[in-house]
Amino acid sequence: MEDQSAFRAGLKFYRKNLGISQSKLASAAGLSLATIGNFEADISNLSANSMERVRRALLELLKDRATALGFSPAALLPANLSLNRDMRPAA
Repeated sequence: MEDQSAFRAGLKFYRKNLGISQSKLASAAGLSLATIGNFEADISNLSANSMERVRRALLELLKDRATALGFSPAALLPANLSLNRDMRPAA
């Protein structure tokens, strides 16, 4: 299973820097607020399915934010973006 701690760190980093609340992310991913909160607080882990749902939701929220700012999401995101690999904050 994917390294939960690396995913957790990346999720918190990107969610906070994008200004996305846990509630908004949970809703977009179809998960409960408690699930997101407990995961970020290192109380529980996510299943592989839930991690994929969070990745997809975060990517869609990023695209929405880019569009709202007048950017083309396609211009901002590399074609080979892998949220599996790239969900870690830059060192």
